[in-house]
Amino acid sequence: MGTGRIGLRDAALLTMGGIVGVGIFYNPSRVAELSDSPLHSLALWALGGLAALCGGATFAELGARLPKAGGWYVYLREAVHPLVAWLFAWAVVGVVSTGAIAVVMAIALQNFAALWPALGGPETTSGRVAASIAIVVVTAVVACGVQAGAKLQSALMALKIAAMLAFVAGAFWLAAPASAAEPALVVERSGSWWARSLQGMLPVLFTCGGWHMVAYLAHEVREPRRTLPRAIVLGVVGVVALYIAIVAAFLHVLGLEGVAADRDFAGRAAEACFGASGGAWLRGAMGVSALGMMVVIVLASPWMVVAMSKDGALPASIGALHPRTGAPLRALALQATLALAYLWLGTAERLVDSISFVEWVFHGLVVVALFRLRRRDPGFDGFRAPTVAPLAYLALAVCIVPGNLLALNLEAAGIGGGVLSVALLAWCATAAGRARRRGAKE
Repeated sequence: MGTGRIGLRDAALLTMGGIVGVGIFYNPSRVAELSDSPLHSLALWALGGLAALCGGATFAELGARLPKAGGWYVYLREAVHPLVAWLFAWAVVGVVSTGAIAVVMAIALQNFAALWPALGGPETTSGRVAASIAIVVVTAVVACGVQAGAKLQSALMALKIAAMLAFVAGAFWLAAPASAAEPALVVERSGSWWARSLQGMLPVLFTCGGWHMVAYLAHEVREPRRTLPRAIVLGVVGVVALYIAIVAAFLHVLGLEGVAADRDFAGRAAEACFGASGGAWLRGAMGVSALGMMVVIVLASPWMVVAMSKDGALPASIGALHPRTGAPLRALALQATLALAYLWLGTAERLVDSISFVEWVFHGLVVVALFRLRRRDPGFDGFRAPTVAPLAYLALAVCIVPGNLLALNLEAAGIGGGVLSVALLAWCATAAGRARRRGAKE
């Protein structure tokens, strides 16, 4: 099934595109609010980047060991249990990725509509029509083949990088630095240094997540055992460097209190760099960034459906590939249908938030999968992550899952538990069907 259509450059940009969304334009405010100094804030971003690198290194080794379509799903199926893989895929395909397409497209539309009001916001009929057209167009591009989708994503990622570098350059060369003599409103901080540091890590980790997306397309990467690890590590390192530079730019222009006290800090910083046009520049950058992330999700996630259909967890017809382009047309259509339904119902954000704690359970289980694969094949001569990396990643997941559960209200926890319950019932039904078919053959 693999064709080697994606080289190192596009694979690294795909890794970056799976991480860089719009969080970097919002979450530095929350981190600054919990930090004692600019250095403390930057240290939290650096530590979050290190945690992302541990996660990226874990997936880099898994991708090198099992360079197959479906990525994360395959790792859980092969080294943990098919039921665990099924529950993961159900949560991701049914809610996380399809809901994220709707959420991210709504964010993109919101920013583009600020520049062109005729589009309408995501809550209007005209806005939802525009967002729906965008989802359909991106799906159609990806349906032309993985390479077409990867090239579109790479172009959008290049625009994101250019916009971020332009802002960093403007902040340090064009804008006046924040004056220590005239501080912004002082933000009241409570709790111990350690408690606030742990709290501050959560938005950093959210902003740095997404390094696993390229693993879903491992079979399409050229020489995946060698290229995939390099692409993931290079992509994560590139994003962390960009994030630290852009956070440093925000702090340089507004100071720690200025970033902490104003949720619209990014807009004020952009105006300080580029004058009255700064707001429009920021809106355009955020819209392109969100759109690029949506392309990554549309491109990568259907390959989990392909993997499920290949091993019999879903009907083979759903994961069928087009004979000429090699694109999973039915899987793409299923994904687009669910995303459009979430967009029009307006339920995507609540569903994704409700299931987020579940995803971090699977972050921990994928580390278990790696150590099991190491025991099965101790002589593997491909990329091996330093053992401290998956262990740190596992510790992170163990800390985040209860933290997320405590933050959820009863309704959200019920929704998340309900999604898993439905998935478990579906597994039982399909398992019974497979058993009947085996009995009929015997």
